[in-house]
Amino acid sequence: MNSRTLVAPLVLCLVSAPAIRAQQDAGMDGPAPLGTTAREPDSQAQAVADSNVQEDPTSTHSLFKALTFEEDWGGLSTQAGQIESEHIAPEMKYIDLAEGWTASVGGDFRFQYRSEDNKALTGPRNGNNDFYLFRERVHGEVRYRDDVRFYLELLNAGIASNDLPPAATDRNNVEVQNAFVELLGEDAKIRFGRTELAYGSQRLIGVNNWANTRQTFEGAVATLENGDGELTTDLFVVKPVLVAPRDGDEHDGSRYLAGVYNTWHIDPERNFDFYGLLVNEDDDVLAGGSGAVGNGELYTVGARYAAKHEHLDYEVEAARQFGNLADSSVRAGMWSAVGGYTVDTMDCRPRLALDVDYASGDSNPTDNKSETFNQLFPSSHLYFGYLDLIGRQNIISVMPNVSCQVNDEIGLRLSYADFHLANKHDSLYAADGTATFTDPTGANGNNVGNEIDATVSFRPELLAPHSTFLVGYSTFSPDREVDGLGNGDRAHMIYAQYTFAF
Repeated sequence: MNSRTLVAPLVLCLVSAPAIRAQQDAGMDGPAPLGTTAREPDSQAQAVADSNVQEDPTSTHSLFKALTFEEDWGGLSTQAGQIESEHIAPEMKYIDLAEGWTASVGGDFRFQYRSEDNKALTGPRNGNNDFYLFRERVHGEVRYRDDVRFYLELLNAGIASNDLPPAATDRNNVEVQNAFVELLGEDAKIRFGRTELAYGSQRLIGVNNWANTRQTFEGAVATLENGDGELTTDLFVVKPVLVAPRDGDEHDGSRYLAGVYNTWHIDPERNFDFYGLLVNEDDDVLAGGSGAVGNGELYTVGARYAAKHEHLDYEVEAARQFGNLADSSVRAGMWSAVGGYTVDTMDCRPRLALDVDYASGDSNPTDNKSETFNQLFPSSHLYFGYLDLIGRQNIISVMPNVSCQVNDEIGLRLSYADFHLANKHDSLYAADGTATFTDPTGANGNNVGNEIDATVSFRPELLAPHSTFLVGYSTFSPDREVDGLGNGDRAHMIYAQYTFAF
């Protein structure tokens, strides 16, 4: 489906409801799931700040979400009036149009400066690059009671002053990011159209907010809840949307993602997720080992448990993959474990944490078995270093880190990540899943390198809850596996970012 074909009916829906009210006048008279943040952060330092405001359901801070269409501003209605709004224009978040008809509009603007040095680790031609990224999003919703709603979100993204070719997601002319109709019921809802998806901690399916163009899909999503809301089940069949910077984005006609994702809200401090996913590839794909070409079916089953207990928080997730790629059978897996301890006797409440990730690699790339874990559609930026040199494929990552909330406005985070290949005969994969360094002989070993990330987030009280400043520095030191295939020099990145949301 061409995105332009989605715009017309959605725009019509968004403008027709105000027209209904005008004609009448002329005639007469939830908390985010445990382990995620209210709005997906661009850094873990920002996540620390998010976690502090997420606990207050009466604050507009807590209403901004990773998925904008999940925001609920109904508390601003004259009937409810329960939210102590700090929003710059709360009247735009809840608009009473006509009997039973309401609307809401919003969006955000993000500006980012980056200075990267030796980002590709391969030498002068991929050396220094100073550039600017900008992104604008606007969205609107029209709802009739709790029966149906129409949602539209547009995105525009660009890059300037870059000396190297832009990444595929750096640019996207005015494009439809979300555009759907959603049928609402007491314990069920279903939406049809273009929609973003985010599940769990977004290790396998997320919006990838750090990228200038966020990830989105086209298809149908049904959400079912039991009566007391303890168990939520999502059923979906969607196709990933491919970014076409100069043309209309269209879905990948040869591939679809189907799945069931269950979240059991055990209590306010414990969540248990379990899921099954299928990625089907209809076009011929290269199997790798034997060189055979054919279709593919990849199944992923997994579970995630996240909990908080006094000063301790922890999260574990594991998944197995099986299926086939042409004539190769898939046998792969991943697991992650995160543990943190918050010292609340200190004013800044530092959190000391250790994050460990494992994703399998292929021990023999020439046989008919594929053992490399496929990371699917993740928000990977938060988990393997901010330089995005590493993805959740053939990797072992050990990341001690410390974060703290200096005051209501400033959050800090410092991390050190040590990376190793899960199997030295397989490739190193970047955050987007592409193979960057490959040594089939394994002669270079499995030591990839280490990365240091330091980040500061700042939310000035004067501009709360709308503005966030983010500055950071990252450096990657290559070890033997990358050293033997790259230029052996460090990579560096300095960035500064401003986001305004409304």
